[in-house]
Amino acid sequence: MAKALYRYFQVERSALTEVAGKKSLRVAFSSETPVLRVGDGFDFPEGQKYYEQLSHDAADADISLLQRGAFIDEHDWAQQIGATSNATIDADRKGRADLSFAETELGKVRYELMSTGFRPDISFGYVHTALISRSVAEDGIPLLRLAWAAHEITSTAVGADRFETGVGRSYTRSYEPGKTAPLDSKIVPALDP
Repeated sequence: MAKALYRYFQVERSALTEVAGKKSLRVAFSSETPVLRVGDGFDFPEGQKYYEQLSHDAADADISLLQRGAFIDEHDWAQQIGATSNATIDADRKGRADLSFAETELGKVRYELMSTGFRPDISFGYVHTALISRSVAEDGIPLLRLAWAAHEITSTAVGADRFETGVGRSYTRSYEPGKTAPLDSKIVPALDP
């Protein structure tokens, strides 16, 4: 079974539109920018650093689920904000998709927060489908170029790559979503400073 992974981007407020009462947003959700990860024993040897690079060659990037998919809140499939559509891999080797906001309370709240700049972070969920190549980056850390399949785009309060520190990527909930976190819950950076 493949492990779900996430990448973070920020919304450009100018890309938010409202035409004839329909609220939408065109976003870039993926790129070939390598992301430093730490193996967890599932995807790479536990504790070892590597760079993950998502190939944006047409044969390597499966974006089919985003053609008529879910735009959700905090990677929680039970909290739908709206829908994804028109997913493409563009000439600049970035994945883009249209997000539409439902006329629900959550859809309205997320549109308001995103359009005013109070909630600019989005993330997308994906799985690796194949290892294409392995090389070594200039700093000596392994670089894995991977094929992948996207499964959702989400609005999130703290993106997985926020501030390029891995905050959010290493955070494991020790409580149920929607419930108050215990006082001893901490966010720990995934990477050494």
